[in-house]
Amino acid sequence: MIVKEVDTPDRFGDRPYYGFEHITMVPMNQKLIDVGLLDDKEKAWVNLYHMEVWDKISSKLEERGLAWKWLKRECAAI
Repeated sequence: MIVKEVDTPDRFGDRPYYGFEHITMVPMNQKLIDVGLLDDKEKAWVNLYHMEVWDKISSKLEERGLAWKWLKRECAAI
């Protein structure tokens, strides 16, 4: 992740808020996630991340190819 200025109306005095941007777009291995330990907010975060990965990477792969199918499976909602 890299840090960048976040577009928000809130300020800390005269300083902007900073947030994080993903620099790698790789799905999390869902076999290693114990979904039972996650609350709804955490599940939503994982699903949003996987949607971002899918949106940015899927169009760069051959549609219905092996890598595309793998990415689709790995980015499925938990």
